[in-house]
Amino acid sequence: MNLYEVQTERLLLRPFNLKDVDSVFAYASDLEWGKYLPVPQPYLEKDASDFVNKATQTDWNKNSVWALVPRFGDREGEVSGAINLEINNDQKKGELGYAIARSLWGRGLIPEGCLAILSYAFENLQLLQVEAFANVTNERSWHVMESLGMERVSLRRRSRPRESDYVLEVGYSITSEQWDATKKNVL
Repeated sequence: MNLYEVQTERLLLRPFNLKDVDSVFAYASDLEWGKYLPVPQPYLEKDASDFVNKATQTDWNKNSVWALVPRFGDREGEVSGAINLEINNDQKKGELGYAIARSLWGRGLIPEGCLAILSYAFENLQLLQVEAFANVTNERSWHVMESLGMERVSLRRRSRPRESDYVLEVGYSITSEQWDATKKNVL
């Protein structure tokens, strides 16, 4: 097993490899999938290639990027999303991000995967706080963060790639102390 692999009941979270470009493009080129994400629209095959190339060269001490691979159903074994954790080692903080193929929305896979990554962040990396952000109109993502035990703490503006406009994002946070209390209820 790879040092950075994480398994849950229904998921394998593993580092990306260059063979994943077609799978990433298959789910990420869906306009509805990228509606709330800070990704280029339309999402081109070059964007998928750039994403995978960058993910395979990441410094796991600063930006961990896991390919989300279901272990069941018609997408079993196929990369169907990503979870990333940007790490600020000086402040012992992280920023969690996630996305999953639209065909898998509503199945609880993102909370399942994110819970495993929060456990990794707090227990293996000894982070003190993890934040996550979502477009202010993306209520589905708010519910994910709330299901992880995170609480709403901020608003920020973020620019979108290849566009001149900005989106407003709501920020959520969980501390290591909150995680210790939360994990008893969710794991």
